[in-house]
Amino acid sequence: MYTLKTLAKAAIPGALEKAERYRLLNEPLEAESICRDVLAVEPDNQQASIILLLALTGALLAVTVACVKGNQGRLATDPARHLPMVREESLEGSAGAH
Repeated sequence: MYTLKTLAKAAIPGALEKAERYRLLNEPLEAESICRDVLAVEPDNQQASIILLLALTGALLAVTVACVKGNQGRLATDPARHLPMVREESLEGSAGAH
């Protein structure tokens, strides 16, 4: 089985630039993945946290709009169900951060 390499600290600025670019190109899954890689190396990286939050928010909005349009204006499904990036452990981990 393959072992994934961790992101080198020197590569973090470039990785964050890519994450922001992916977010702006409406590719939230790619932006999320990069931000999570950065946060695995630097858990307190504010820029990665901000980009991750914006990517998750943008993805949730896009899915919600798609659900509403698909149901003639009625939201008949849970949008978070369609978002693989929204995980319970992410929500539980942020609950104690207040």
